[in-house]
Amino acid sequence: MIRASFRCLVASLTLLVSASSSSFAEDNKWAVDHVTEKNIHASVNGQVTHGDKLMVRFVKG
Repeated sequence: MIRASFRCLVASLTLLVSASSSSFAEDNKWAVDHVTEKNIHASVNGQVTHGDKLMVRFVKG
């Protein structure tokens, strides 16, 4: 009985955390993810499906 309740609690918390973390993303905001001397990686959350992302890499030279 306690084990089943614990599993239910863990599943509920996991669902709550995963649902709330995705709601913090801002629409139409570019983010610079990684910068090196020759590359810049940037991304923006997509407009088509919830959770999609457009990633772009700019290469110097």
